[in-house]
Amino acid sequence: MSLAAKDFITLCTKARALIKRAKRASGPLGIEQLQKLFNSLKLIFNKLRGWRLQVKDMRKLGGVASYDKKTISFSKFIFKRWSKQEIINIFIHEVAHALLTYEHQHDEAWRITDRFLGGSTKVYCPIFYKPHYFFDCKCSAYRLAYGPSKPVVCSDCGALERIRNHIN
Repeated sequence: MSLAAKDFITLCTKARALIKRAKRASGPLGIEQLQKLFNSLKLIFNKLRGWRLQVKDMRKLGGVASYDKKTISFSKFIFKRWSKQEIINIFIHEVAHALLTYEHQHDEAWRITDRFLGGSTKVYCPIFYKPHYFFDCKCSAYRLAYGPSKPVVCSDCGALERIRNHIN
């Protein structure tokens, strides 16, 4: 393992300790607490200097990292609807993006960074998406599909299945 990789793991360990402390803190988690946590992470990771946090009126995303503007934006709705754990997971998800370049998106390097920071490596936020269809699969009785695509692939067995009904 290279010296740079060992240094990165050490920095992630320090960051993870701060994030764990934020998870254990009492009371709700708002943007003010995330800003304090983010400022602490900026002291650990030089790459985060110049980045800032903001809250937006986003209805389909929990958070997004903008490389050109160097901002991490959060939906104002996550603070009303989601648990502290889910908010922290989105925070970690977006910080992992900010630590890497745009080309990494959700590749192996991103997953490793997210995991080192204590994230769940979730790529989307299903709370924002309402199921549009349901279908039957050989491996299970009932599945939901979140997009308009037909046919769909079962997430468990990989079978290609036809959509049966639209959910209104």
